[in-house]
Parts: sequence; structure tokens; C-alpha cells
Amino acid sequence: MVKLHPFNTVYFGTIAERLALNNYLIIARRIFWKALTPAGFFFFVAGVFSLALRKKAGFLFVWLFSLCIIVWTVFNIYIVHNYWLLPLCPVLSIFCGAGAGSLLDGLKKNGKWITTAFVVIIAAAVFATGFSTAKKLFRGTSLIGIGEFIGQHTEKGSLVAIASPDVDLFNPVLMYFADRHGFTIPLNRMNNAMVEYMRLQGVKYLAEIEPSGFVVTTRIFDISGNKLVPVAYSVGQMRPN
Repeated sequence: MVKLHPFNTVYFGTIAERLALNNYLIIARRIFWKALTPAGFFFFVAGVFSLALRKKAGFLFVWLFSLCIIVWTVFNIYIVHNYWLLPLCPVLSIFCGAGAGSLLDGLKKNGKWITTAFVVIIAAAVFATGFSTAKKLFRGTSLIGIGEFIGQHTEKGSLVAIASPDVDLFNPVLMYFADRHGFTIPLNRMNNAMVEYMRLQGVKYLAEIEPSGFVVTTRIFDISGNKLVPVAYSVGQMRPN
């Protein structure tokens, strides 16, 4: 029998992990809160019942079942990372759409006002649950403070490059909290040639982020001239997300 490289356990996981009920609850909670949201789950259940009554909907259930097999195959990756939920989103959206459509068809018989009120209430519920989920997802993260520090010490409308070696900090979300246009690059690729290239591309500021344990150092340079000019320096605690 061919033995898998230890790194592959990051993706496939072990039999013991597949037999642990708590791991399935972790995945189920992520699907419920981050892929569907409570309002979407209501439509998904309605869609399952609606499509189950249609003769030509078998493909959608096979599609959903095949994704369950994928989850079971690369099991550990679904426990570790949220973004692996993305392959589930298209088919979940179809089921939600079918559920919403069937409910609207039933309400149309009771008049336009009831149908309109239903649409407004559900739309508000979807927006509220989505906003609440996003707020909880980013609440308390160190990326907020680092991004805001970059935004406070760079000009509005300027192009900013953010360099970091850490996987969590090598993240476009930083640019969102900084409220600046730009991009992120690996810190190990930073050299004179890279700085010159960024200068030619119109980048004005370079923010270097260096984490060490729970301490993160942020340095901001103005690279628009012929040399790097220090602009701001910060050392702070990085809270675990």
C-alpha cells in the first residue's frame, strides 16, 4: 500500500476525524452560518421539498450528493478552512432559489400585498443575517488595527503595497481596513528591483508587516522618490483571530 506524504493529511484527514461527530457539527455550523445564513437555510429546506416533487430535479440532488462525497474525501480541509465552502454555494443557491420561488407561487394566490410584504420581510432578514455574520467574522481581528494604522499614515487615493511574510497577514482584507487601493506581496520578494518596479507602477507607499509571536511590527515608507523615506512605525500586540 502506498503511504501518503504527511502533508496530505492536511487535506484528506484521518479515519478517526471522520468518525468524530463534533467535526461534522463544525462543518454543518459553517454551512449554516457562513454559506446559507439562517434566512437562507429556511429557503434551502423549502427548496429540498419543492425539488423533490419534480421529476427532472434529480441532477441537482446528485450534484449535492457529489459535493458531500468531496467533503468526506478532503475532510480535514473543511474543518480547517472556511473558503472551501465555495464549491457548495452554487447548488445551495439553486435550492434556495427553488424554495423562494415555490413559496412565492403559493403566496400569489393571496394577493399582491401579501406577496410584496413577504418579499420585503425575507429580503430584510437575509440582509440582517448576512451583515451580522460578516460583523462577527471580522470582530476583534488584529487586521483592523493594522489596516487603520496604514490608512491613517497614507494619503487618500494613493496606491499602497503591503508586504508581509505571514499567511494570516498576507491578506487583501488589510487593504479594505486601510481604505486604500493597492495590493499585497510576499515580504521575501522585497528587494531594490521590486521597489523600483512598484515605483514605476505608481505605488507611493510601502507598508512592511513583520509578525513575531503575538507582536507585530508595521513600517510605512514613501517610495515615490529615489529612496525609501520612513513615514510611520508601530509595534503592537497581535490577538489570535
